[in-house]
Amino acid sequence: MISWFLNWLYIDKSYLASTITVWKAYNELVFWTGICSLKNLDELHLSDNNFYGPIPMCFRNLTSLRFLDLSSNILSGNIPSALITPLVHVEYLYLSGNLFGGSFSFNSLGNHSKLQGFELGPLNNDSHVDTEDLALLPPFQLKVLYLD
Repeated sequence: MISWFLNWLYIDKSYLASTITVWKAYNELVFWTGICSLKNLDELHLSDNNFYGPIPMCFRNLTSLRFLDLSSNILSGNIPSALITPLVHVEYLYLSGNLFGGSFSFNSLGNHSKLQGFELGPLNNDSHVDTEDLALLPPFQLKVLYLD
């Protein structure tokens, strides 16, 4: 199967969701299910595609990811720690340029010792990043931190 061999997937700036005339919920579900079945992915670049709604929870199954770029879409809702916590190999996590709401806790990155880059913003009026309740100092040394 192709999913055993695919390590990188770049679908940047294709505006995929807006260019498909009939982008029904079924087609979107098939797309996300296909992405989430790529268990050996090291890098997933999906920026600038006008994807909307919450980040699919099946992303938590992509535990080999080192680089995840979902920036500059129309993703919304909370960023659940149950989605971020299993991605312990992530080095770069780019979520900026979306419409996320609620709170994001840096505690969900507590086991991410390889994390080097993190972007989240702009934040809505009802959004905030929780850095006050860190149980321990984070195990990572960030080279890039963008919070707008």
